[in-house]
Amino acid sequence: MGKEDGLVLGMRVAFEHAKISPDELDNPEWVSPTLIDHLARIRRRTESPILYTISPDGTPRHPHGDAVPGDSPHHVTRSFHKFGIDHYSGKVSSHTMACAVDVDCPGIPLRDFYWFAEIEMPGGGIGIYPHWHNPGLHIDVRPSDHYASGARWWRDRYGGYHQLHPGTLMMLMQEGLI
Repeated sequence: MGKEDGLVLGMRVAFEHAKISPDELDNPEWVSPTLIDHLARIRRRTESPILYTISPDGTPRHPHGDAVPGDSPHHVTRSFHKFGIDHYSGKVSSHTMACAVDVDCPGIPLRDFYWFAEIEMPGGGIGIYPHWHNPGLHIDVRPSDHYASGARWWRDRYGGYHQLHPGTLMMLMQEGLI
């Protein structure tokens, strides 16, 4: 059994978690099983649907929000959304899986969705996007030795990125953005 077979087996195991289905993602075979596991745990906590690329009724949610090929123009060169590239060098690597998704959780306040993600993935990257058409989160499982391991940020209405810290969270809550 080769490494590739192990990855496929790992994906089968990961997708057996409650409420996670491969048809929710554009390229489920290239999404990290660790990320799928974290998403399953967050989904169990919310007791609500977490929507990825397409909602159950077929409505587009986050186009290009999960795994995209390494040469995709939809994300920067080393994006954690990309598979088939090394996330450090940006060079082609056939064994690299995507380790990020963009998601929303209708019916759950964005601040609660953020806290559920924070509880379940303290070392992963979490970005808050209150101005998306469907406000939501970027969630990733970047390696612990990555220079930005555990990163927290938010994006404003103009596309600017800002570090997220307790004072910022309070401001976002007071302004009704999360």
